[in-house]
Amino acid sequence: MTTGSVSSRTRLSLWCAVNTDTVARVLAALAEENGLLTVTAANRKGIGRKTLTRAADEGVLRRAARGKYIAPTAPTRALLFRGAEMGGEGALSHRGGAYYWGLDGVDQLILEWSVPHNSRRTGPLVHRRRRFEDLDIVERGGVMVTSVMQTLADAGAVCDADVVERMVESALRKGLTTDEALRAFVASRVRSRHGTPTLRAVLDRREPGERPTGSDIETICLQVYRRAGLAPRRQWRVDGADGELVGFGDFGFPPKAFISELDGLASHDLENRQYDYDRQRRIEDLGYTFRRFTREDVLWRPKYLCDATRRGLVIARYL
Repeated sequence: MTTGSVSSRTRLSLWCAVNTDTVARVLAALAEENGLLTVTAANRKGIGRKTLTRAADEGVLRRAARGKYIAPTAPTRALLFRGAEMGGEGALSHRGGAYYWGLDGVDQLILEWSVPHNSRRTGPLVHRRRRFEDLDIVERGGVMVTSVMQTLADAGAVCDADVVERMVESALRKGLTTDEALRAFVASRVRSRHGTPTLRAVLDRREPGERPTGSDIETICLQVYRRAGLAPRRQWRVDGADGELVGFGDFGFPPKAFISELDGLASHDLENRQYDYDRQRRIEDLGYTFRRFTREDVLWRPKYLCDATRRGLVIARYL
């Protein structure tokens, strides 16, 4: 059994979509191609480019390069080779660390390293750190890499806030860290974290302890809404009259009883669609108004997305 097939099956169980036919086909194709699936090979198996893109957006696959996909947890040989070349002097960090941890927002491997300030290593992707000894560094798979929290703090020095937000939401979603731990990390030892102001600004965008978005495309949708002046709450909890949880909507807009939902790859099979429809009916029975959108609406029709949401808010009742 190849590394790719093992990683894919493990990822499938974590993703809670064992009965999703489309996901199973993608992962089977990945295993048949020894852990490296190209668009050309996928097309031969009846899997289109859009399906691969959606699978990558939802964490089933990871883009290794243009037109090439691997399992999210598959080791990257280039990392191991470069790690050995650094001679233990440096640590994979910034976008390199984000890619290594499988965070959203970095689609291709960018080998960025942090080294002590007195190191002879130089280059546009080598960051010489005055307080290198204060960095939170771990050894994983033979590579010295900054911890998830350190990686998120450093990423703010080379990425804008929207990209860092995508990284943060995916780290929280995957259970790699917690909102509380991130806030504590930002509040301490700031001098060794030159991207901390960006991370702090990202954390200010979310309520303490708020649930993470359900996928990368949901994070992008949240940013689209924000730029349009809308202020949704991610993963909005809906309780019944008895106080019992009925379900979570992708985005809620209190004080209006209105929810907008994104249809992703996981909702394409009959079982997941049936669950979504049943959940929607139960929430609508409580007086909520719904609007459903697609990934394409978010990426290519943001004005329509926002206009349709505003129309829904107009007719929605108050909570």
